[in-house]
Amino acid sequence: MKPQLAGRHEESEVRVGARGLLERVRAPELLNARPDHGTTHDPLLWTALAEAGWLGLWMPEDCGGSAAPFRQLVAFHQEAGRALVPTTLLSSTYFSLLIEQLADTDTRQQYLPRIASGEFLAAVADAEPHAYLKLDAYRTRLDNATVTGTKDFVRNASQADALAVLAREGASEQLIVAIVDPASSGVAISEHLTVGHDSQALVSLNEAPAVATLYAARSGLDLAIQRATCLQAAELLGAAEYVLELTLIHVRTRHQFGRAIGSFQAVQHLLADLAMRLDGARLLMDKAAHALEGGPAALETSRAKARANDVAHRLVVASHHLHGGMGYVREGGLYLWSQRQKAAEQWFGSTAVHLKKIADLVRPAMSQT
Repeated sequence: MKPQLAGRHEESEVRVGARGLLERVRAPELLNARPDHGTTHDPLLWTALAEAGWLGLWMPEDCGGSAAPFRQLVAFHQEAGRALVPTTLLSSTYFSLLIEQLADTDTRQQYLPRIASGEFLAAVADAEPHAYLKLDAYRTRLDNATVTGTKDFVRNASQADALAVLAREGASEQLIVAIVDPASSGVAISEHLTVGHDSQALVSLNEAPAVATLYAARSGLDLAIQRATCLQAAELLGAAEYVLELTLIHVRTRHQFGRAIGSFQAVQHLLADLAMRLDGARLLMDKAAHALEGGPAALETSRAKARANDVAHRLVVASHHLHGGMGYVREGGLYLWSQRQKAAEQWFGSTAVHLKKIADLVRPAMSQT
C-alpha cells in the first residue's frame, strides 16, 4: 500500500505520516527495553515500513514505488533519524539510488521492487582502507566478471542480500558498480567492533563473481552518492531534533537549588543558540534536497552535511552536559542517540572532509573575481 498523502508532494505530510508509524513501532521505551534495536536490523519495523509504502516512497511506480520527489525522501529520513531506525534503511536506500541512476530497466526491475516490498536488504561497499570517499584512488578491480579488492567500513554487509561494489574495470580504469552476492565464493566479511554497536565490516573480495555490472556517466554516480549524503544529513538532523526535545523536557523537570535548571539564564542561552543552529542546518539541508532533484549539487550537499555534523555534535554534547550522569544510564536512552551521532558524523564525510570540499569548490570562483 502506497502512502496516502494529502497534497502528494508535501514534505510536512510525509513527516506526519512517517512519525505516526515510527512512534508506534519505535517508541523510546521499546528502544530502552531492547537497546540492540538501536543498531541492528528490526524485521518487524521493516515489514511495517514496506506495508505502509515508505520503502518505495521515491521509486518509480513501475518498480512498486510512489514516484515521490527526492525532497520527500529527505523528509522521511529525518523521521528515520529521529526514531533511530537501524542503518539497514539507509544502506538499502543508497543501494537503490545507485541502481536507479546506473542500471538498465531489467536490473532496476530485478532489485527495486524487492527493496520496496521489504523482501531485500542491500549494502554498498565503497570506502577502501587507503581511500575513504576518494573515488579516483580506489584500487578494487573488475576483471573477467570477477571483483578483487578490499572494502572497509561496509555497513550491514553481513545482513545484506546484495553488495554494490565500487570498482575499476580492466585496463580502461572506468569506475563502475559491480553487484556481488555476499554469500558467494571469494567474499570474506569481518565485522568491526564499533562504538555504536552497529554493523560495519571489512569486506575482502578475491575473484568474487559479479552478478551484474552497472555503467554510467560519472555524473550519475556522483548524484547517487550526493543524494545518499543528503539523506545521512537528514537523519542526523532528525536525531538532533529529538535530542533537543529530550533536553528541553529534562531542564523543565530537573531541579537544583529549588528551581528548574531550565530557568537559569546560561541554560536558556545555550539551548536557544542550539535551536537557531538547528534551524539553519535544516535550511541548508532543504536547499540541498531541492538542488539534488535537478542533478548533482556538490556544493549544496557538502554545506548540508558539514552543518548537520556540527549541529548534531554540539547538541549531543550539550545534552549530555545538562543531563549529567542520567545521560548515560540505560533508562534515559540518550546514549543511543549519541552513539548514532558519533558514527553518522563520519559516514559520507566528516565536517573536515566537507569543509575541504567546499573550499575546493569555492576557491576557483573566488580566484576569478
